[in-house]
Amino acid sequence: PGDYNGDASVDAADYTVWRDALGEANPAADGDGDGLVDQDDYGVWRDNYGVTPDLSVPNGDFETGDLSEWEVVVEPNTDVSSGFPRVESFDVNGDGQPTDAMRVRLGRFDAGSPGGVVALEQELLLAAGDYEFSADVASQSLQSFGNTGPGDYVMYLDGEVLDEVLLNGTTIDGFEVIRQSLYGALQGVQPGYHTLRLEVSRGATNSREIYHFFDNIAFAPLLSSATAAPEPHTAGLLVLGAWAIGAGRRQRAAS
Repeated sequence: PGDYNGDASVDAADYTVWRDALGEANPAADGDGDGLVDQDDYGVWRDNYGVTPDLSVPNGDFETGDLSEWEVVVEPNTDVSSGFPRVESFDVNGDGQPTDAMRVRLGRFDAGSPGGVVALEQELLLAAGDYEFSADVASQSLQSFGNTGPGDYVMYLDGEVLDEVLLNGTTIDGFEVIRQSLYGALQGVQPGYHTLRLEVSRGATNSREIYHFFDNIAFAPLLSSATAAPEPHTAGLLVLGAWAIGAGRRQRAAS
């Protein structure tokens, strides 16, 4: 709101757009959407003055010790253990240093119907450009025998898949930790708000001690874009490169 020149910042340049459109039916400067540029739209600009694009994912590494800045989405037919998701200390990326991370235990109420999905969502304000997005994920077994539902992990921007790690159907051994990462790049991202979503899912019931983690959720300008020739797209083009989606991904496992 108040970004009348469409650069994802609310500043003096937006006032100029509003002033020049005053009294007109100009959607670009119609902050309240009533069909006419008037003093109320000035108020929208004034109240949002100083808003600038995000430079990082707020609370992307859960440094607050909770899930603030994130919206937790529990899809239908999802059985989430009491008290989850929550933030706990865990070594998600395998560097030997436990840090705060989101932890959840879940499954389906009815294994024969769709569901068993928990997601984190956040609105990011991005300037126009090319970006890379990443996150660390892990599955942990606290039982003494194997399980074939370690979890599927997917990262989206505006509903488009950036990357996925599909572990359901593979085996996590007793007391094993499987560590992985998600990575995806987008070219030609348009300025404005974009929805980042990270989800984990299981197809089985929530009857086994299998836990799931997210940590180090981040984005950054795509450095290689300086030498690339981007092709703008409303939501951006997926650049998968050498990162393959699906069961053929590299997997690192640590006991």
